[in-house]
Amino acid sequence: MEFPDSNITAAEIDERALDFCRRSFDATSFLSKQRFSTLRLPRQFDLIWCGSLLTHVDERAARDLMHLFFQHLSHGGVCVVTTHGGLSMEMLQRREVTYGLSDDAQKKVLQELRSKGYGYADYDHRSSFGVSLVTHERMRQLAADVGGFEETLFREHGWDNHQDVYAFGRGRQQKPESDTT
Repeated sequence: MEFPDSNITAAEIDERALDFCRRSFDATSFLSKQRFSTLRLPRQFDLIWCGSLLTHVDERAARDLMHLFFQHLSHGGVCVVTTHGGLSMEMLQRREVTYGLSDDAQKKVLQELRSKGYGYADYDHRSSFGVSLVTHERMRQLAADVGGFEETLFREHGWDNHQDVYAFGRGRQQKPESDTT
């Protein structure tokens, strides 16, 4: 193991997923809530990894989640998140994917993305859970607004050749590394 003294904390709203993390990774588990603004964690973390969650929440929830991460990230720590970005927009426009959204919801996401930089629509018959797309510039601004996160890395469709990957630091002064190939 590369970091033998490390501890893993897993947060999830699904009890079965938490059980899996406890069994598979010997993780400390934390039952999450759907309203991120009401969450408080017992400690700070050197690394926060959040894959494929911001891809399913509206901008307010994304802001609340990023604020939670900022509050619980140690000074000099790194927060890594993934989003749907430009590639997802292109695939929706070409109708290659629907992400489970109705035609009207797909149009809404794309229209909001073009006008505000952040587009979101609920899944049919679901409230506060759907699909979001965000531009690189809007995501950088959203992260900066929650307390001063600074982008340290951006990889366009860097996760599974699909989702954009961001790393944000707290208290870092380095330029972001970029790879848009």
